[in-house]
Amino acid sequence: MLHAFGRWKHRMTWDSGGAEDLLDELCEAAEEIPGIAGSCHVRVAGRDGLVALSEVQPGQLVQCFDTVEGDTVFAEVEYIELNHPGVAEWVTVHLADGTSIDTTVTYPMLVRSKRPGQPLFVTVLAKQLRAERDAVPDSRKSQVAVCDVCPKTDLDGVQHLIRFSIRHGERFAVLMSSKSDSEPYLLVGSTDMAERASQEEP
Repeated sequence: MLHAFGRWKHRMTWDSGGAEDLLDELCEAAEEIPGIAGSCHVRVAGRDGLVALSEVQPGQLVQCFDTVEGDTVFAEVEYIELNHPGVAEWVTVHLADGTSIDTTVTYPMLVRSKRPGQPLFVTVLAKQLRAERDAVPDSRKSQVAVCDVCPKTDLDGVQHLIRFSIRHGERFAVLMSSKSDSEPYLLVGSTDMAERASQEEP
C-alpha cells in the first residue's frame, strides 16, 4: 500500500492543518493511481489456458494487439505491482455484450475514435468513457459499445489493484477477459498509456 504512494518526497508536519492536508493528498493520490482488477485474465506465452493478471510475472509474454501494425502479438511484461484495492477510486465499465470490467478511474482504456482528425484508436481514462459515444475494440477487429460507467464502492470481489508495464506499452494494448473461461478479447491499455490518456480530450 505504501509503495503506491512512494512518489511523495516532502515531510508532513503535524500542526493544526497537517492531518487535513495529508487527507487531501491521500484523496488526490488515490484518484491518480491507474490500475485494473487482478481477477482479469490474460493469455501468457507457454501457459495452458488463461492466467489471472495477479499471477503474471515480469519477463513473461502476454497476448497484445499492436495498434500500429494491427496484428496480435506477444509482448513482454516489464514490471507488475500488486496493491491493495482500497488505495484508489474504482468504476465498473459495462459493455453492450454483457461484459463488465473493473478498473480505477484513471486506468487508460483503448477506444475506437469517432473524433475527426484523430487516429483510429485513442486512449482515454476510464472515468472519461461515455455511453453511446465510445466503444472498446476487440480481437475480432470489431468493437463493443460502452453502455455505462458506474462508480464501484463494494470492493469485496477485488483482491488486488494491478499496475503493470509492457515493453513498448505505448503501442500495445493487452488482450484481456474479465472471466477465466472466456477468450481474452477486449483491447485494454496498460499503465504505460495513462499519461497519454490524461492528455486526451474527454
